[in-house]
Amino acid sequence: MAKILHIANFNHIKTKGCFQNSTQQKISNGLIRNGHQVINYSDRDMCRMFGFGSMNIYGRKKVNKHLLKFCESIEPDGIVIGHADTIDLRTLLKIKELFPHIKILEWNVDSIAISDDAKSNRDALYNLKKIKLKQEAVDVLLISTADRRFLNQLKTGRNKVGYLPNIVDNSIETGKSFKEPELSYDLFFSCNPMLKRQFCGVFRDIEKICEEIILKVSGLKVLYAGVLGYPKLSGSHYQRAISQSAMGFNLSHINDAYLYSSDRLAHMIGNGLLVFVDRRTGFGDIFKEDEMAFYETPEELYEKLNYFKNNPEVRMEHAYKGYEKYYSLFNEQKIGKYISDLLFDTFSFSSYSFPSLI
Repeated sequence: MAKILHIANFNHIKTKGCFQNSTQQKISNGLIRNGHQVINYSDRDMCRMFGFGSMNIYGRKKVNKHLLKFCESIEPDGIVIGHADTIDLRTLLKIKELFPHIKILEWNVDSIAISDDAKSNRDALYNLKKIKLKQEAVDVLLISTADRRFLNQLKTGRNKVGYLPNIVDNSIETGKSFKEPELSYDLFFSCNPMLKRQFCGVFRDIEKICEEIILKVSGLKVLYAGVLGYPKLSGSHYQRAISQSAMGFNLSHINDAYLYSSDRLAHMIGNGLLVFVDRRTGFGDIFKEDEMAFYETPEELYEKLNYFKNNPEVRMEHAYKGYEKYYSLFNEQKIGKYISDLLFDTFSFSSYSFPSLI
């Protein structure tokens, strides 16, 4: 087994945000449960500490110097980094000089999908720019989409590029909504209200979408977090809200990039909700009609919401099947092994039943 340094935003200083569901924590859990020693390095916390509370230039210089000395001290066998924006390319290259055998795997869960929405394009281009800053030092790059149109933007000829599924971890997602015929809420949805969302192929204002669901599905008990005046939820409040809900609406910013989704998909299905997913995402290639609630038009969404609201036994059965399938494919131990296989050159395509490397 190996010693792995995991550099990411573990967020021990700031209390805002639902970090108990974070991808970085699940990756570390999965690697540890596969027998590896994992040392978490919270780059943003360290930067703030060195920058007297701010992520300023002084803090960035200090954290990069500290990381070099830290690596010299612990001598890692491999490095995993995720959204470690405070760490410079030259620092990673210096680490590889100190340890010629070492490989670096970077993961990123932000969208890189180019679309016809100006804000989405700006975000995607910004994310691509950040990822490319470290490409010279990165051996394996995993992104939360399996769409070759977008992954090919990151192929250099010397690196491996592939898909990172959104991870579930039953020590984190502890709800079992599929066991309950009646819950406090019929539908859960959490989002940033400032962004338009691609809904059934068209970018629309999210508050209009949420209003229409209420109007079209009579008697639906909704919990909208962060939209229509409902407060944002984080931490234990976020987890509790999901586990009190029967169904989840999974509407990412982009919904036509193959197998792309925000990590709320894993939060909801991991807590046993029946999750509504746009067919354009391509998740129908992996999940059956009785494992997720797929829709292609607004009318199909409203019809299915009404049906499952009024037929809790069917909702429970479908939610359980989706929960079982998702955990079988994308649990933290399986994805932890996927990451370590790629990091240490033990990867085999036949070992994974989901799209992996392009």
